[in-house]
Amino acid sequence: MFRLLTAITLASGLLVSSGCEDKAAIEKAATQEKAQEEKIAALTKRIEALEQKPVEHHYELRNEGIRTFRFDPNTGDSCISLTNKTDWKNPDTVRQGCQYQDFVNDPLHSSDDMLVRTNIADCLFVGKCNPPK
Repeated sequence: MFRLLTAITLASGLLVSSGCEDKAAIEKAATQEKAQEEKIAALTKRIEALEQKPVEHHYELRNEGIRTFRFDPNTGDSCISLTNKTDWKNPDTVRQGCQYQDFVNDPLHSSDDMLVRTNIADCLFVGKCNPPK
């Protein structure tokens, strides 16, 4: 009988201690999950802040023949910054010019249309005014 009571006491002690270990493991897992959620939230905020950050341009000037190009190594965009007077008379050269490109690539407002913007740029810089259709 004494052995039976000792066995029951030991068994109940093991059950109680294993229950505490399970509870501790569950709490630890919940804590880790909460920490991961907080880290995900912090990273999400950081990504949103980076997406809202305006593009910073770092221009380099590069000479090729009679033209000097403005090159942005961050975006890969380039435009003609300088050339001779004869070359500026060519409409294709004007359309590749920095003033034209900056005007066309300026961020659009909700009411703007790219076709209208391009027609306005052609009218202002090239001298070919075509009303939008």
